[in-house]
Amino acid sequence: MYPSRFGLHEVLCRVSKHFSTSASSNEVREALKDEHLQKLISDIDSSLDALNELDKYMGLDFFRIFSDKILSVVNQ
Repeated sequence: MYPSRFGLHEVLCRVSKHFSTSASSNEVREALKDEHLQKLISDIDSSLDALNELDKYMGLDFFRIFSDKILSVVNQ
């Protein structure tokens, strides 16, 4: 289930508190520098139907890989 109480940006900020100096967290930080990824996150965050938008972007390999990296960091 996707978070529904917070905007995606706030969720990412909360997740960033879990970052350590591990390779996974560095990969996430580097990925977040990508302007295309930033736009996708912004699109999801500002969408009236964020869950639908998120589902749509999860179909993109690089966004799914990014999401997996975030989950990897959180699950450490």
